[in-house]
Amino acid sequence: MQRKTRPSNIIVGDTVLVKQKKTDRFSTNFSPIPHTVVRVKRSKIVARSGSHYITRNATFFKRVTRKEERGEDESIIDQTERTPLPPQQQQEVAEPKRSTWNPTQTQHYGHPINSSVIQ
Repeated sequence: MQRKTRPSNIIVGDTVLVKQKKTDRFSTNFSPIPHTVVRVKRSKIVARSGSHYITRNATFFKRVTRKEERGEDESIIDQTERTPLPPQQQQEVAEPKRSTWNPTQTQHYGHPINSSVIQ
């Protein structure tokens, strides 16, 4: 292994996304088509999508994590999102803060400017 390199955490069977060229500022860094890793040899990875095989360095791949792999349960996530705020926080959210700054009319040669805006 070379200096300042780190081993890849991608293994055979992982679902990955492949880095693509940026065509404009709105294009994404990775292709949205998922590939499955077929072979790993040091930093060289071979991935497959349908009948298309692609061989690249490990830096060109991003591992896609699934909810099952992270160990999260959807019912737990739904319950945490639906929990109501404590009464103390509900009051703070309900009352928006207002500015104390009072605008004054601009005078230009004795005549008010923007009199229709400020009343």
